[in-house]
Amino acid sequence: MVDVSVILPTYNERENLPRVIPKIEEVVEEEGWTAEILVVDDNSPDGTAEVARELSRQYGNIKVIVREEKPGLGLAYRRGFREARGEVVVCMDADGQHPPECLPNIVNPVLDGECDFGLGSRYVEGSVVENFPWYRKLNSWGARVVARLFLKLPYRDPTSGFRAISRKILVESRPFVSEGFEIQVETLAKAHHMGYTVREYPFLFRPRERGSSNVNIRQILRYLRGVWRIRKDLKQRGLL
Repeated sequence: MVDVSVILPTYNERENLPRVIPKIEEVVEEEGWTAEILVVDDNSPDGTAEVARELSRQYGNIKVIVREEKPGLGLAYRRGFREARGEVVVCMDADGQHPPECLPNIVNPVLDGECDFGLGSRYVEGSVVENFPWYRKLNSWGARVVARLFLKLPYRDPTSGFRAISRKILVESRPFVSEGFEIQVETLAKAHHMGYTVREYPFLFRPRERGSSNVNIRQILRYLRGVWRIRKDLKQRGLL
């Protein structure tokens, strides 16, 4: 067991990993955590896995998992959840949108027992959102409304992908039903409706350092279908 497992799902993040991982390692050292980094790659054609393996040889606490099955953010996280050994499991993007220097904001409250789920929120006092285009703001607003309405979630930013989750939540939540972006609201909804303590914390949300966003119309439709599956799953469990 280690204190913290950081899961980085990747697809064509070859340029971003050498920027993000060293920053994570710096934070881990400064905080004194025992930690592992799980790079869960959806068989990227740009050589992301090779770069991750090079970083693994340098740092020694990085595990590289290459998935050749059906791609999807939710499926990548589900694999990471199964492999993670940390008491706290961190979900974050590998593209620089979730600054590693903000990790203590969400991780330490869980390690210290202040809450069971630390949610990095873009919409609470103290947060800063940099260069967020209007169309992405619109997509984010719609996704948040859907999550709050259909899954009865009271949080300001239920779709945030930056979170620290107590291991016990992930164990009790299995099996997961999400295949895509909706994994973010599934983990939160299960934690909330199972009675775990969730708190939102501010952080600095930045634009991608390199590459382009994977969000498109097809992903939005998959998200809507995914939220409906989560709703059905919660009802079958007697949680909603």
